[in-house]
Amino acid sequence: MEVLRRPLEARAGWEHPTIKRAKEYLREHYAEEVPLQELADAVNMSPFHLARLFRQMVGLPPHAYQTQLRLASAKTLLAQGYSVGYVAHETGFFDQSHFTQQFRRHFLLTPGSYRKTASCS
Repeated sequence: MEVLRRPLEARAGWEHPTIKRAKEYLREHYAEEVPLQELADAVNMSPFHLARLFRQMVGLPPHAYQTQLRLASAKTLLAQGYSVGYVAHETGFFDQSHFTQQFRRHFLLTPGSYRKTASCS
């Protein structure tokens, strides 16, 4: 009788070491522009292979993962009462309108609205 084994990626708690390093690098540099080549160099992998593996393991391309990190940090800063313009700058968005567009797309409300509701809680 043949025993079926799950691939390592599917085992609970296991994370591909290269992807783990890539995620750590993005967390450390979330507010900076991180080109795929720079990220690939940081983890010693080709950009194409990294992009494919990252998407396979995380479910998002590296840039989208970094955007999520930025937005999570933005929510924290907005809840602390910082202005939308300040938060956009601190979290690495190109400008306030780009930040507002991304925030609205992900959370279905504007950063200003979120700031008001979060500070009332």
